[in-house]
Amino acid sequence: SKQELQIAWRTRQETGDTRVSLSASLDGGLTWKPVATDLPPTGAYLWDVSQLPPQSRVRIRALASDGRRSSLYVQRSSILISSRPRRALPLYVR
Repeated sequence: SKQELQIAWRTRQETGDTRVSLSASLDGGLTWKPVATDLPPTGAYLWDVSQLPPQSRVRIRALASDGRRSSLYVQRSSILISSRPRRALPLYVR
């Protein structure tokens, strides 16, 4: 069955040019894989985590860029992917 993790974010860069990319790490932040790109400055995304190994620990990061300036937020702690859907803590990209 499909299992989703809701990732919410908000940036301080509220220009129309600002786009957000989300990525995830399964190894504590050593490597990152894209989750979603070209997202608005503020929003939420439902990530299908069904394909991840059971009991995975995931860290999320968000990159906001308007083409001139970029801001990166990396979640300090991991989220345990268990059998029930979860919400990630909101990401505030400064």
